[in-house]
Amino acid sequence: TRRFDLVFDCTGYRPSVETPLLSSLVAQGLVLLDPLRLGVAVARSGRARSPGPRPAPPVFALGPLGRGSLYEITAVPQIVAQATLAAETLNRFATRGRARRPAPALPWGLRSFA
Repeated sequence: TRRFDLVFDCTGYRPSVETPLLSSLVAQGLVLLDPLRLGVAVARSGRARSPGPRPAPPVFALGPLGRGSLYEITAVPQIVAQATLAAETLNRFATRGRARRPAPALPWGLRSFA
């Protein structure tokens, strides 16, 4: 057993729901597979839906891993929009209960769309 604060699974445009990572998340009740078993059931922001009545933890499945819920999510513009929503959601988690600070400068000449 290993514990991580952050995990990236970059398996490409045809993700498998049978990977050890996804199997573990499903077994723990942290994510729910979509009805077609194409990936994880997600909201528009990519936040995974949980199987029970309690709120889902901040687990995100961006891009093709969410295509059972958001079929067109395999195109770059949609993935960028989803990543932006995910970042805004994560920012709300990070700033909850703290005074709002200005966003740090983005690296490599990237610009914010906020």
